[in-house]
Amino acid sequence: NGQSKKPLSSVQTSEVQPSANKESSLDPELFVRAHSPRIGNSMARVVVVEWLDPECEACRAMHPFVKKIEAEYKDRVLFVTRYMPYHGGSHFAISILEEARELDKFDEALDIIFEKQPEWGSHQNPNPDLIPSYLTKIGIPKERLEKDRIIQKHQKTVEMDKEDGEKVGVR
Repeated sequence: NGQSKKPLSSVQTSEVQPSANKESSLDPELFVRAHSPRIGNSMARVVVVEWLDPECEACRAMHPFVKKIEAEYKDRVLFVTRYMPYHGGSHFAISILEEARELDKFDEALDIIFEKQPEWGSHQNPNPDLIPSYLTKIGIPKERLEKDRIIQKHQKTVEMDKEDGEKVGVR
């Protein structure tokens, strides 16, 4: 049925059209990469790409609305998540999300990370080291979330998403 179950979160939409002027055209690959979490119809003509930062308060505020839109349109639209690390604890939080994705627990992990963001992501006193303790409740072993190891493991993904986002104008 063309459905793929992987997740999403802060909505940036753009239409990619071929252009005679190579400088003004955007490579569609900049929007969707093989590693990108996605949900919805993989054969859809409409693709919505959301660049998110798990430590971003606006991304957190939008998350319930994004989930509602995904649920309503997943048969007709492909929703893709990309990362844009703007805050100090973002790299670790994103690395945790990537580890959760590998365990097919991305949606659950993203929900918990946004739910608990006021505790771990305070701009005055951020403490992303709290995140692993939240995710043991969904069956992710703490040892899979060792900070230095997973940041190194997922560094290229985080950097690629950030570079792609900058190239397409995500701010």
